[in-house]
Parts: sequence; C-alpha cells; structure tokens
Amino acid sequence: MSKTDLDKEGSYEAVIHVTSDPIVVGLDIVRKEFQPESNQYVYGSKFSDLNIVEERMLREAIFKLQMRRHHRRIMEEKSR
Repeated sequence: MSKTDLDKEGSYEAVIHVTSDPIVVGLDIVRKEFQPESNQYVYGSKFSDLNIVEERMLREAIFKLQMRRHHRRIMEEKSR
C-alpha cells in the first residue's frame, strides 16, 4: 500500500526486512488499484533479478512468518 502513485511500467527497489539481514530487491508492478476509502494505492508486484541466495532467504523468512502466525492462531483458538 502506498499513497504514492507509482508507474506500472516502472521498475523499483524495495528493502525487505523479514530476512536475517535486510536485502534490496527489484520489483516490477503487475497490478495497481486505488482504494478510495483509504486514499491509497494497492499494488501487486513480482520480484525481479533475485539470485538463488536471495530467493532462498526470502522463502525461509516467509515460511517462518507463516509458521509463527499459524502457531499464534492455534494458541488463540485453544484459549477460547
């Protein structure tokens, strides 16, 4: 999400902080929608130019986040 109107044809870089060391990755915007209720744009993007090490780091970090959220949800359900 962003209040900035990014060009769908442009290429961008983003710093990803979910890995053990933050990495800078290239992004290509593939979808762009304006959300008037929040006055923001929502973007769909794909990573570009990831090397195998960066891809593995991202997959590992995302998997860990998913496992934590899953565990948290199970614990919340048990406490009800």
